[in-house]
Amino acid sequence: MAARGHGTGLQTVNTNTITPYLITSRSPRSHADAQRLLGMVDLLRESVLTVTKEWEKERNATVAENSPEQAVPNQDLFEAQRTIGGIAGTLIGLVAEPAHRVQQVMTLAIRARALILAAEIRIPDKLKAAARLMRTLCAIHIFDEPEENHFMNNRISQVLIDDEPSRSLVQLASMHSFTSDYLGRYLLGPTGASYEKDETAFQIALGIDKTQFDWFAEKVAIDEVQHGGQRLHKGNQSNFDPHTC
Repeated sequence: MAARGHGTGLQTVNTNTITPYLITSRSPRSHADAQRLLGMVDLLRESVLTVTKEWEKERNATVAENSPEQAVPNQDLFEAQRTIGGIAGTLIGLVAEPAHRVQQVMTLAIRARALILAAEIRIPDKLKAAARLMRTLCAIHIFDEPEENHFMNNRISQVLIDDEPSRSLVQLASMHSFTSDYLGRYLLGPTGASYEKDETAFQIALGIDKTQFDWFAEKVAIDEVQHGGQRLHKGNQSNFDPHTC
């Protein structure tokens, strides 16, 4: 609790219930503000009706004429879109709490930077590609797709949440899947009948002469690691990349 001066007495304020943004005084809104807000409703409705009518025209034209989608909206649709955008800004200016609005604007630079980074690392492209991968796993009931392009964990996939050993086990199994491409070459080669741990398809795939577990335990210098985590091997070079499907 805190106390502040108010007239000739003190007013108590419960600081635990105050929204965590700038605390400023609030003044009653005028009748003119209320009328202006009501006027925005009528203008918004008119513009929304224009937009939906123009959208329907575009759909009908595309179906009837088999024409490609328009690159830009027509004049009526464009003006309605601009009006709705202007109304949205006006509504925020009319109804937003001043301190809350200031705090929103304070963070706009961070949000803009987040968008720039998302574009730089091509997150939309990766999400599009990830959807195909996720849908493949959904088909065998690992992950769920409750609606199109919306994915979630299920009873099976949740075992991988915050479980590094389980993730490592999956990654280890994936390496065996990729190196199995070399199994035929190994079996038909001079060491195909060998039971030695360092004479397997794994050594052929990675171009090494160590056993699998000795290779895993090996300390690797940073200059021996390629971009994406692929290790460089001296001598017999291999094109094997465990990160390429």
